[in-house]
Amino acid sequence: AKIYTQQNTQQSLVHVEAKAAALQSLKTRNAEDAEASQFLKYEKKQALEEAALTLFFSWPVKKKNAEIRSSQALKQKSLFKGIYFASKQRSLPVYASEKGELIFFGELRGLGKTMLVKHKNNFFSLYAGVTASHLELGETVQRRMLIARSSRMLFFSMFYKGLPMDVKDMKNLISVQRARL
Repeated sequence: AKIYTQQNTQQSLVHVEAKAAALQSLKTRNAEDAEASQFLKYEKKQALEEAALTLFFSWPVKKKNAEIRSSQALKQKSLFKGIYFASKQRSLPVYASEKGELIFFGELRGLGKTMLVKHKNNFFSLYAGVTASHLELGETVQRRMLIARSSRMLFFSMFYKGLPMDVKDMKNLISVQRARL
């Protein structure tokens, strides 16, 4: 009986040691993930600051024509994060937020007629809910150039390296640049 108990104790110790090693490995991985996450946040912040030195983004609508209605993702786990602008008039003029090239104009499910403009430094701006465009694909747009018209609502979003930017980052990028102008 003593041998059986000793074997059980040894097996239990091995099992506990394996669990402890797995837990330590998990803690190490979590610490590494947290460190990597902090590094990515820092890298993202640096990239946005560098972009702010070369690009001068502006809002796609004039304040007198529209107000911000909502600034959140369309759906909880949506690819699109951005800002809804509500028009104070029947037809809302939409302006390019920065110099770039129109790379897409068409229907996107859930967004309606959508325009996508590619800017330098891996930035993109998306304008959804437009009713008419003043551009053709491949055409170059200038900052604050009239590019489209929207009915009552316009959805505006920005992407960096193909990933959607948080609304907070978009607002910071635009407000920091306004202060410099």
